[in-house]
Amino acid sequence: MTTALFIGTFNPIHNGHLMIANYVLNNANVDKVLFIPSPDAPFKDTHNVLLDFKIRCDLIELSIYDIGNKRMSYSAIEESLSYPTYTYNTIKKLQEISYEVEFSLIIGADNLKQLHTWHKIDELLTMVNFIIIPRGDIDCDKEVRKLKEKYVTRDITILNDCPQSNLSSTFIRNQLKQGKTIDFYVPERVSKHISNNRLCF
Repeated sequence: MTTALFIGTFNPIHNGHLMIANYVLNNANVDKVLFIPSPDAPFKDTHNVLLDFKIRCDLIELSIYDIGNKRMSYSAIEESLSYPTYTYNTIKKLQEISYEVEFSLIIGADNLKQLHTWHKIDELLTMVNFIIIPRGDIDCDKEVRKLKEKYVTRDITILNDCPQSNLSSTFIRNQLKQGKTIDFYVPERVSKHISNNRLCF
């Protein structure tokens, strides 16, 4: 079993996230994509409200149910880990409880450039494979070469043909603040849940 991990705040999850997950399933030789919401934002933003962890998990579950893809699921594992929830700690825990699973980590090209700053990155690169999603004009091949020159790594796959989208959680939050519809930006059940429960960001 090979599982690709998609870690983020998902505040809220949107169709851009789901598009990436679907592309990974179709093109990265993995059996499953596991969404892992983070309990806290990596950087404090006083202008936005981070939805309750349970609510964000519910929205991910609604998204997966809405599109009916049984190869996608989510885990609330980071809620049980000590703060800060470093990716290294998350993957180490997953490997302890699912030792038969081979894990890959999905990251955007912007994070690829910052990997050298990650907690225990030298160990992390030997623990999991990496799946890189290109963004903007970042030269992923160049960044991967730099990584391999400095660290021992497992497999690093660049999904160069993955469709790029400017859709973001920030955009969706701003649309909601302006009283605008977010239909077609998020799955239908997510849109209805946010509206019916008057969720505020």
